[in-house]
Amino acid sequence: MREELIIKRVSALISEYTFDEPFSTYIKHYFRKYPVMGSRDRRETREWTYNLLRIGHNLRNCPLETRICVACFLCGNGSYPALEYLFKKYSV
Repeated sequence: MREELIIKRVSALISEYTFDEPFSTYIKHYFRKYPVMGSRDRRETREWTYNLLRIGHNLRNCPLETRICVACFLCGNGSYPALEYLFKKYSV
């Protein structure tokens, strides 16, 4: 599913980010490196990654998928199909 690919991208973005530059600059370079992604994939990847960064080190003992699920619920702006998928698969 698309959501699983986005989770892998978010995981890669978070693990490779070194905090040397602003995240907005880093993610622009990342998207330039992978131009195959469509606008919806870029938007959701950006949104999920920013949501994960917003919750910081909270829930650091939980799996990444659960942290993304909680971050999208707390920081997101409403319900959408990807959030429903996250809740069905990864909520505790």
